[in-house]
This record gives sequence, C-alpha cells and structure tokens, in this order.
Amino acid sequence: MGFNQYVNHLRIAYALRMIKDGCGSVREIAAESGFCDALYFSKVFKQSKGITPSEYINKFNEKKEEENKSLFVAIYNKW
Repeated sequence: MGFNQYVNHLRIAYALRMIKDGCGSVREIAAESGFCDALYFSKVFKQSKGITPSEYINKFNEKKEEENKSLFVAIYNKW
C-alpha cells in the first residue's frame, strides 16, 4: 500500500465514523475527512466499499431504523 492509498484509507475510516455518528451531508463528510473534492471522495469511497457514500448512508439509516423498530417491538411486548 502506497502513501496516498494509506492516507485515503484513513480518510475513509474517518468518513465511516462520521456517517455512523450521523454527521452531515456527503459534501460535509468529504471536506471534514480531508478530501477537497466531493466527487473524488465518492470515487475513492466506492473503490473502497463497493458502493457510493450516499448508498452507504441510506443502507446504514435503513439498518438503524430496523434496529429501532425491533427494539420498540421488544419493549412493547414486555408490557
């Protein structure tokens, strides 16, 4: 792994943490992660994760919603 690949790996890891924390739009996440260009960020992200940042955010949010629904049902059923 070359230097640029290593730096991009670190930036993507930081971006994933921001996504999981619900921090901002793709542009904001790209900038905060150290990418000057949101399109380049999306390209690097897709190369790393196989999907675009927007797709990843949507899937993450869907999964989070399902977990919340399951938790609600479990709590409701205990009453």
